[in-house]
Amino acid sequence: MTKRTHSAREIAADLIAGRTSAVETAKAALGRIEAAKAP
Repeated sequence: MTKRTHSAREIAADLIAGRTSAVETAKAALGRIEAAKAP
């Protein structure tokens, strides 16, 4: 049986976790780009 029931809290937690991880990867990528630009 596939679990289809997701509480709003679970969905919000997933969204927040996904968003924060995406932000972290974006920050890491920007940091890498800035480091590469530096002489």
